[in-house]
Amino acid sequence: MRELRRLLLLRTSSLSLTALLAFLLLIGAATVLAFKALPVGFIRWHQDP
Repeated sequence: MRELRRLLLLRTSSLSLTALLAFLLLIGAATVLAFKALPVGFIRWHQDP
């Protein structure tokens, strides 16, 4: 029983770690996309009278 609980805890922690990594990757990708789109939008906004 104790072994099963430890295994479950290990699996839960690894699952949460994977979710955290995926979340960080998603945030990183969104930040990169935002920084790539920001200058383009800024330049276009300044070019249009």
